[in-house]
Amino acid sequence: MLQEQHMSRAGPIHAADTKGDRMAFCKNCGNQLVDGAKFCGVCGTPVDAEPEPAPADPFAGASEPKAGQAPDFGAAQATADQTYTQQNTGYTAVQNPPAPVAAPAARGVVGRAWDDFSATPNKFKIILKLALLQLVPGVGGLIISGYSFSWGKDIALGRTGTMPSKIIRPGMLDTGLYVYGISLICQIILAVVYFLIGGIFGFMGFGMVVFWWFLQFVISIFLTPFLSLLYMRVGIVGKLKAGSKLSHVWQMYKSPGKMGSLLGLYWGPSILSGILSAIVVIIAVVVVIAIVTGSALGMTASYASMASSYGYGMSSYNVFAPIMSFIGSLLTIIPIVAVFAFVLFFISTTAQVVWTRALGYWLQDFQPETWPEYQESLAAGETV
Repeated sequence: MLQEQHMSRAGPIHAADTKGDRMAFCKNCGNQLVDGAKFCGVCGTPVDAEPEPAPADPFAGASEPKAGQAPDFGAAQATADQTYTQQNTGYTAVQNPPAPVAAPAARGVVGRAWDDFSATPNKFKIILKLALLQLVPGVGGLIISGYSFSWGKDIALGRTGTMPSKIIRPGMLDTGLYVYGISLICQIILAVVYFLIGGIFGFMGFGMVVFWWFLQFVISIFLTPFLSLLYMRVGIVGKLKAGSKLSHVWQMYKSPGKMGSLLGLYWGPSILSGILSAIVVIIAVVVVIAIVTGSALGMTASYASMASSYGYGMSSYNVFAPIMSFIGSLLTIIPIVAVFAFVLFFISTTAQVVWTRALGYWLQDFQPETWPEYQESLAAGETV
């Protein structure tokens, strides 16, 4: 069983700023800030960075030689002597110290999410179970949403760990219900709005319809990650109304330096999943056409031979041969189509698990464990 470890990043809340006697409050909403917070946990307003201290004087405290006294180079000479290294029969002075090795660049949120996925034991077995659940209408989507968003919620709240081996665990179904519910509501609203706007553009001619299609595509680029952020906030808070405050979601969405990474963490795995899925579909179409063609030709030739051998009339051959060829081809391609469909589910499930985990990493800067709505739900036992 997977052991998860809770790690809090927030630390204690101080009543006063350690660098002065002033309280640390958000300039936008007045919320008391947590030490080290980059953004306000309530409204998402960025916290102004503290001014960097002046660099220390490297010569401070150095003693100057007294009048008439020569500088003492003995210590410096002793240090220089230690830099000599023996090579063969002579001594060679090391003129320059080796350059310091630059620290590796920090991994992005998608990279860290992929690392967590890769470190999970039996990860493909877990994805296999989740992909099979997609074959169950309604219930499958609820469970997958609950599992993936719960794993993203864990890291957003500072709980480290790989993918849980248990599909059903405490709080998972509640999170899935909230996420699935708010996503269904948003999809219905968008469908109605798009239908009405599309009807208006339809009266303006085909050119305006094409323009509306293009406009929908552009809107979806920015709207889909925004809605994903909304779903995650609802899942963290554990309440539909309190978690779906669009003003708070918008503050996080438009925070400086955060929108680009949010778009990347969603569309990166999604585009890669789409490319792999397109390749699978192309292969599936080619395989199905080849099987249907081969089966039809083989069965047609077989029935023609039988008709010739037993003296059947061509009228009965013309009736039964196509029917039997179709039935034989259908029985052949059904299991093959099922296999390719499962592969598509496997790819899409992996992408969803990775980008929801990355979204949890993205939310860490906003310290969701300090959100008042989450604290209220946690105290009432309505979330974990």
